[in-house]
Amino acid sequence: QDEKLKDEKSITDEVKYKSYYHGLIGKKGADEFLKKEGDFIIRKTEHTSGVIVLVICVKAEDKVRNLHHQY
Repeated sequence: QDEKLKDEKSITDEVKYKSYYHGLIGKKGADEFLKKEGDFIIRKTEHTSGVIVLVICVKAEDKVRNLHHQY
């Protein structure tokens, strides 16, 4: 339940329930969802204890690009 509370504090309901939001997963886990050019997901990561970062992962030019947004 603690993870759910973190989500409620850090992610708006508009994003939290979208098909492209995958919660707390790592880079390698995100790669599995990105098959073709233009595919994207939003994931959450924790760089240091208590610092939540949203990451937009996009498949572009046969690579996965990770765009970080800390708040």
